[in-house]
Order: sequence, then structure tokens, then C-alpha cells
Amino acid sequence: NTAYDICQPLLLLWPTWSGKTTIIKELAKSKNQKMMRINLNWEITKEDLVWSKTIINWDVVWQDWPLTTWLKEWMIILLDEINAALPEVLLLIQSLTEAKDWELWELRLNENLWELITPHKNARIFATWNPWSEYIWTKDFNPATLSRFLIMNIDYLDKYKEFLLLKEKFKSSLSIDLIRYIETLTRLSHDLREMKHKDEIMYSCSTRDIEQALLLNTKWIPIDKS
Repeated sequence: NTAYDICQPLLLLWPTWSGKTTIIKELAKSKNQKMMRINLNWEITKEDLVWSKTIINWDVVWQDWPLTTWLKEWMIILLDEINAALPEVLLLIQSLTEAKDWELWELRLNENLWELITPHKNARIFATWNPWSEYIWTKDFNPATLSRFLIMNIDYLDKYKEFLLLKEKFKSSLSIDLIRYIETLTRLSHDLREMKHKDEIMYSCSTRDIEQALLLNTKWIPIDKS
């Protein structure tokens, strides 16, 4: 809420499925504001975000593209996987995220005769980042990009809260065996995260991994009936 109120871009750090995107969705809902999510990767170029040209009545016509369209609206923009973006995209983001009088900077587009895009006063930018050491095609961050964001570190839920979350997700199929299975998987994932924290393994286990394991076991294999 603080980042939203002062129009300061916010960067949410750390693991996949730790609630980063959900936090922004809930913020948008609480502010009664539309939200658009852009998944960044090594194939998304600046042109993919800001402009397109089409032919209408034999004339070449400029069209706003996702980022330019949403900046003009009262909207929360979520840039997912920002550390997988190309350098040219990061430079574009840096040009927007320099706070000025509690507003986003204007965006000057030389592709469209130096058009000046003035963001809506209620437009907000948020981003998520996953550890570059664990996720392919991501990279460590340029300090110049980091300096333009408030930074919030998000960690996994503790064992009990993760257990309750998964139990709620699978409440329509709950049985004694399934509850034991969820309990075993959450305990195992916690142990793996501890090992990862000690650099004993390269990758741990996200809540999404546990959910996928549960979905794959459609018969809910009993853990122990003895």
C-alpha cells in the first residue's frame, strides 16, 4: 500500500509460488483497479511492448501496444520475471520508473515521431524477480534497475501455513490418506529448502511443485496404514 500510495515502483523478490503475483492481484482488488500482467522473457522486445504499425486504407497507421495502452489507463502493471528481460526492455522500464513528483516519468517514443506518453496519474508499476541461480534464462540485476524500485523480500510459507493452503486447495477430495500425503510433502519440501539454504543442493521445492505432485496422484496413494 505504501508503494502504491506514493507511486513508487515495487519489486517483489524470491521464490516461485511464494505469493508475489497474488499480493499484487489482491492489491488491485482492494483498490478497485484493473491489473495487467506482462510475462517478460528473452524473446520480448521493446517493440513488442510499446508499438505496432498496421495498414488501414493503404496508410501505415501507428497503434499503441500493451505497455503504452495500459500506461494511459488507470491500471496496475505487473512485470513478471523482470530479470529475464532483454537489456533494451530494462532500459525502457528504467526510463519509466524514475519517480518524479510522485508520478511515473513520461515515455518518449522516437518510433512514433517522438510522441510523448504521459502515464495516467493512477497507473502503477510492480515487478517480480526469481533467483537467477535457480531459474534458466534469468540473470542477476543491474544496480541501476534495482535503485528505481522499492524492494520487498517474499519467502515461502512455513510448514503449517503451507499445509493449510494445500489442504484448502484440495478440500473437495480430502481424505485421511490425502491429508497425510500433503503433510508428508510439505515436511519434505521444508527439509529441501533447508538444504538449499545451506547450499547442499541446487534446487529446492516450491508450493507449486507440491501441488503438481498432488495432482499427478489422482488416486491419492496412502502414505502409511500401519
